[in-house]
Amino acid sequence: MVYIPYLEVDNRPSDTASWRKFAYQLNEWGKPLRDANLTFGWHNHDFEFTEITSSIRPIDIILSASNYISLELDVAWAISTDTDVLNFVSQPRARIS
Repeated sequence: MVYIPYLEVDNRPSDTASWRKFAYQLNEWGKPLRDANLTFGWHNHDFEFTEITSSIRPIDIILSASNYISLELDVAWAISTDTDVLNFVSQPRARIS
């Protein structure tokens, strides 16, 4: 398993379009790893669960970019943003590993 662990504040996308571009890049980075039969994904912190605009969060953009990006869910960070974690993990797109 290979997970991207973090984005420094200065490197984080700031709007929906730049998060979509980042998610596309993330998917591209994962292709060689998936081709090598490795799980590839993202490890979250609080900022991915914070809305960019009404009801659009970076975590949703990341997971919507590809069915091949898995999530190493850090439950404590998700809860710190008042996310309903049980509801989140019950959604098919969550792909928790």
